[in-house]
Amino acid sequence: MYSYYKLLITLSIIMVFLSDVASQSKVTIQVAGSCGMCEDRIEATSLKVAGVNHADYDLDSQTLTIDTDKDFNKTKLVSAIIMAGHDADGQKAPDDIYNNLPECCKYRPASSHDELTDKSTPEPIDPLDTSYKLTIPVRGECGMCESRIEDTALKVIGVAFADYDLSTHLLTVEVDPHLFVKIELIKSILQAGHDADGLTAPDDIYNKLPVCCKYRDAEAKKHPESAQEKVDL
Repeated sequence: MYSYYKLLITLSIIMVFLSDVASQSKVTIQVAGSCGMCEDRIEATSLKVAGVNHADYDLDSQTLTIDTDKDFNKTKLVSAIIMAGHDADGQKAPDDIYNNLPECCKYRPASSHDELTDKSTPEPIDPLDTSYKLTIPVRGECGMCESRIEDTALKVIGVAFADYDLSTHLLTVEVDPHLFVKIELIKSILQAGHDADGLTAPDDIYNKLPVCCKYRDAEAKKHPESAQEKVDL
């Protein structure tokens, strides 16, 4: 009797296993990528989608192969991938998300993302070069702004040098393209109270800047000359 029940349990387990296997299938879609970071990002993004049990991205063929179960929804997978910055299944990732990818992940022709950097900014000629310069517009009003903007930029990962020109309102940074992410620099500058690259700093942060730093105020104001005057503000 014991052997009979043991046989039934074994058969039940086999049936469940076969049912699971039958419910799984492989799905392959085209996904644009450029480097190992892309591969990791695409696979990690895929595995977060319900119904995806395994994901493998082939960089050479630009193909993502996944093992799926009954909960899988292809539309959700494609949506997740394009929102991670990668063109997928004939659908284009939003430009703002794509432009924020690290430089080594830029898979589109240069003409498709010229807006990312100032056109006067040279790209590294040597592919082994670990630095290049980037210039972005940043609003500032005085020497205190200049110091604040430069100090903020230098705290961003990948930024090795920062120089703010108060007369042109341009911030020039020298960065490591393998580490630097432009949006992280812009976010930091905005959080320091300065409008940058066409984006507006939060009003609550801007309003806390010293009076001499209020670049949105059209009214003429006296810039403090001494450190004590700055403290008094």
